[in-house]
Amino acid sequence: MRYQWVSDWYRQAMNNFWIPEEINLTQDTKDYPKLDKAERTAYDKILSFLVFLDSLQSTNLPSLTEYVTANEVNLCLHIQAFQECVHSQSYSYARHHLFARRAQRYSISMEKLMSIFLKKKHLYWRPL
Repeated sequence: MRYQWVSDWYRQAMNNFWIPEEINLTQDTKDYPKLDKAERTAYDKILSFLVFLDSLQSTNLPSLTEYVTANEVNLCLHIQAFQECVHSQSYSYARHHLFARRAQRYSISMEKLMSIFLKKKHLYWRPL
């Protein structure tokens, strides 16, 4: 193995994420309606942005493997891409359970966020 750090990183990475079903949203569901309008807006937009950001990362990280010749580093890139997919799904799960109305869940437009990034032609985005 050329890059010895991969072994430790691999062990840490495999314990470094959570899945949607593991999230207990009981207290969050009670607390969310108590937020004032500015706090809810900030929370909603940040959570939506995280979903979008993770979808960018999960789509683009595997593209780097074309340029990386060390198998152990490619393993890291694929693990990270997988984790970004899980994170994105987990954030979506949280949004779904916290936002009271379906219309409210989708009022934060991914297209608005996409427009910031799509100006750079090297980025590719697809919804998960």
